[in-house]
Amino acid sequence: MNTVTKIRSRVIAAFVAAAMLLSCFSFTQADSHAASAAKQPYEEGDNISNAVFYIAVDGDGNGKVTDEADAVYYYSYDEIKNAGEEVAYHYGNHGAGETANVKGAKLSTLLDNLQGVEIGEDWIIQYMEEDAYHATAPSYQDTVKGLTDENGDGNGSDAGIAAETIIGYACKTLYDVPDANNVNETEYTPFLDYEREASYVRAYRQTNSANSSVLKLLKGVVVSNNEREDGAPLPSGKSGYQLKSVNASGTEIADVHEVVGLLEGMAWSATPNVDVPWAKLDDDASKVITIGSDAAQEVLFQFVETPFFSITKAGQTKNYIRSELAGVMEYPDQKTSGYEYIGYNKPMYVRYHGVWLKDLIGSLGAGEQAFVTDSKGQKVNITSRLDDFFVACYYEQSKRSTNISNEKRVPLNYNYAVLVDTASAPIEYSNNDNDYETASGKEPTVYQDAKVIVEAAAAPVNVTGLSVKLSKYNRIRVSWKAVAGASGYTVYYKAGKGSWRNKNVTATSTTLTGLKKGTVYAVRVKAYKKVGTTTLYSAGYSAQKSATTLKAPILRVKKSKKRASIRIQNIKGESGYQIYQKIGRKGKYRQVKRLKANRTSWKSKTLKRNKNYYYKVRAYKTVDGKRIHSPWSKVKKIKR
Repeated sequence: MNTVTKIRSRVIAAFVAAAMLLSCFSFTQADSHAASAAKQPYEEGDNISNAVFYIAVDGDGNGKVTDEADAVYYYSYDEIKNAGEEVAYHYGNHGAGETANVKGAKLSTLLDNLQGVEIGEDWIIQYMEEDAYHATAPSYQDTVKGLTDENGDGNGSDAGIAAETIIGYACKTLYDVPDANNVNETEYTPFLDYEREASYVRAYRQTNSANSSVLKLLKGVVVSNNEREDGAPLPSGKSGYQLKSVNASGTEIADVHEVVGLLEGMAWSATPNVDVPWAKLDDDASKVITIGSDAAQEVLFQFVETPFFSITKAGQTKNYIRSELAGVMEYPDQKTSGYEYIGYNKPMYVRYHGVWLKDLIGSLGAGEQAFVTDSKGQKVNITSRLDDFFVACYYEQSKRSTNISNEKRVPLNYNYAVLVDTASAPIEYSNNDNDYETASGKEPTVYQDAKVIVEAAAAPVNVTGLSVKLSKYNRIRVSWKAVAGASGYTVYYKAGKGSWRNKNVTATSTTLTGLKKGTVYAVRVKAYKKVGTTTLYSAGYSAQKSATTLKAPILRVKKSKKRASIRIQNIKGESGYQIYQKIGRKGKYRQVKRLKANRTSWKSKTLKRNKNYYYKVRAYKTVDGKRIHSPWSKVKKIKR
């Protein structure tokens, strides 16, 4: 299923490496040998800094590991990997049949190799997850016998088969019916690299159900004597500690992380919260503690927050750390929406946590523009849409498309700020928890590793390439070269020594109409750029050019002996004149003479007796090989 772009930190590996480097002596419990080797119990002073899994044996059945009958065994990541075992588990997962092929160490093998304890086949196995969610549920408990009994005797799920529990580190999933949402994996993926609920190890059991087959965020297992001391209950798994991530002043920079799934009296190597990629550890890589009877004990790790988001304005960069942004608000806000389920990309109902960009950036100054840059090298102008953008620190979504319960929503952190274009996809909503169908199926546009830059807009450069030409006797066509970044152009024009008039256009040409005839018009142009409510103009005008409109020429005609003598009052801007003549009132006009520029007189041929001759004239201007004509003069008549 397509979901919002996911970004996961790989900081876990860095912490593990740091812990390994800080260990200046060998790790007695968790070395690089396979987990199938003989395993000795923990003794005080042993280095357990790289332990990722434990087996606690409650030999006297009192719910603690503080007596001689008890023992704890610690395993490194390499021990689990080097065990070289693999088991396939088939189960139904919210309607989809799937097979999980898991690599790791079989729990039965691990138990067989424990030294220093005697474990009965009826002893009870509890799987301790980080939240101990299933620790006391009988269907999630097996007996030692149940791990291998072919009839399922001791498999707490009542599946009728051996539990075959494996402590796994990597998995490859294959689906009975692959589709677009359930794609077969071709390689094994370490649980460390999972985008959700990443951990070093998980436990898998044969139960035929996804819920009871997979135990995530596994800390270890407790193997307890089924004969309880004084009727003591099985361990609740609620012993542990409060993991806090703080800065130098002690202020928390991430949610307090409660770590349980441990047993009173055992030693544990607490490690920093790896889900804070926006900060650098400024503390020990691990701290060994003794687990008490509850989870009240606090373990603090100090971090230095790194810049999470920045806004650069007037050359000055304002950096924001994540703790300043993360808890401000949720969008879309389910609590105020009136809907049970709301968010983007139904049915995942994605919601973001952070702050509105407009609340950080404030109002833009005159001529300022806002741009967002991201990890793809994009630079997008968002000046006119500041209200649409949300600075997200993390998002949360439904557990899966078929499980949209608000109680089981999954939070996913970003390593760095993500700018969400909230207007780029519709918000989905419903009050029906069976509403699994996608409506738009559209995800919002997001900018990863986003930064915002506010720039003072540069005015456009001066217009060049101005052309001013007559297009009709009283119209002038104006054109020019485009200016990069210009929103439009202002064309200024005036008649003779009159006042300047102007018109705004967005194209690179326009026609001036309704002009006075026989008038010289000066024209010049400026480019402009609109930035918000501000308009920036080019520093100067284009070169000024002019064109002259044509008016009707004044014609004088008189009889000179036997011919007509034509005189024309010369007009400005002409390329010549066309003289037309007709004979008689019902005759047709025809051109009898075309005069070149500035020639204003002409005599006709000999006129016929007793005939009326009519004359009219017009000027013309040649523009790009085409003649533009003036209006006709008044008609003049003579008779011989």
